[in-house]
Amino acid sequence: MPRRRCLHEGCRSFAQSSPRGTGKAGFCIKHGGGDRCEEPECSSSAQSSPRGTGKAGFCKKHGGGDRCQEPGCSSSAAGSPRGTGKAGFCKKHGGGDRCEEQECSSSTVGSPRGTGKAGFCKKHGGGSSICAHGRQRSTCKDCGGSSICAHGRQRNKCKDCGGSSVCAHGRQRSQCKDCGGSSICDHGRIRSTCKDCGGSSICDHGRIRSTCKDCGGSSICDHGRRRSQCKDCGGSSICRGHREHSSGCETLGNRQYDGYCTECFRKLFPGDPRSAGIRRKTKETLWVSSIVSELPEQSWTWDKPLYVDFEGGCCATKRRVDLRVLVEHAEAGLFWLCVEIDEGQHRAYPPGYEDARYNDLFVDFSGRYVFVRVNPDSFLDAGGRRVDPDFAARLTAVVGMLHRFLQEGPRSAELVEVHHCFYDEPAEPVLISTSPFSSEISRVSATKDTTPCTQKGSSTLV
Repeated sequence: MPRRRCLHEGCRSFAQSSPRGTGKAGFCIKHGGGDRCEEPECSSSAQSSPRGTGKAGFCKKHGGGDRCQEPGCSSSAAGSPRGTGKAGFCKKHGGGDRCEEQECSSSTVGSPRGTGKAGFCKKHGGGSSICAHGRQRSTCKDCGGSSICAHGRQRNKCKDCGGSSVCAHGRQRSQCKDCGGSSICDHGRIRSTCKDCGGSSICDHGRIRSTCKDCGGSSICDHGRRRSQCKDCGGSSICRGHREHSSGCETLGNRQYDGYCTECFRKLFPGDPRSAGIRRKTKETLWVSSIVSELPEQSWTWDKPLYVDFEGGCCATKRRVDLRVLVEHAEAGLFWLCVEIDEGQHRAYPPGYEDARYNDLFVDFSGRYVFVRVNPDSFLDAGGRRVDPDFAARLTAVVGMLHRFLQEGPRSAELVEVHHCFYDEPAEPVLISTSPFSSEISRVSATKDTTPCTQKGSSTLV
């Protein structure tokens, strides 16, 4: 008896039966045929579980299909046709075919076109869609991949091209909260990176797996740094002047300047209108590049606003921090360690500006902050004499302070803690306690700091 075709108009697929009666009779899987997941409001196909380790009548997302046999792991088990992986386990715990290269345990990549090495991972020649540059051929700019648009971006994600993945709000549709994107969890975060949801990108240490040193994340190089920011590996985030012009520059590049650091951009493109405004940031660039070089194991972010999502949307105020890193301290927990370069001690700023800025940042990210504000110019010492220590001495003092914060955590229990370095000596050191939602400031006595950087303020909610 010939198999029946799907009843959906224009569909040539075969109809699928529904033994549990949860699917549409006479239709293919795409159009609702076959057993469907019994989870309320879920219309995905139900998955069988030959090993009996999954929930019968449910899709993979809701527990259907065979599950990994590793204790405490609920991921789907991966098959191993070649028998090189552990049967009944997920890829993370050894399931699925493994690369046949000696001492390599990565997953294999299929080669439908037969242009790749069967039974090997991408690194060792597996996969037919990998180009000569080690990237996906369709998305490789150097190869002129079919998925690259005229603007040098992936066509489906390009706003200028009206890519299919871009929603009406100008964001990636799957990650847009306003559109109810499929990647947004119940907590309003990207599902894969949500700790409360146990996202697939979160490791056993509560960090993003790819950037976790303890897990040997894929973004961590052999030097223990982020690969993209490692000067020894020639990371992609390093200034293009180093990679393309052999300038010897080891500073992180800036998207605003086409991947160059500000100093290299100014020298290589003096006629560019953007070069006119760079000279004002020369001191900041020197300090940022020096701190990053002294503490390369930290994942520093330079001159960018805080984001409430990883890619979904910007913060409310778009306030920027010169240099920051999110620190996960064993006792103090998570806190932002921020460095601000205050040319001329920011005397030109109106009264209350910095306090308002702390308030805005706290609104963008309601967590703990430690600010180290560095004046790169001359200042008055305790005796009223104008002094201007050399850069090396200043850098040693500031890096020492940053290192102590990384090791010991914040010095107070306040939510916002501020330390000033190389400012005019105050007549009396103070702590500033302020509410992020109020302009009222109260001052109380504080103990004088014995380091070249004095603790001048701390802010908290009241």
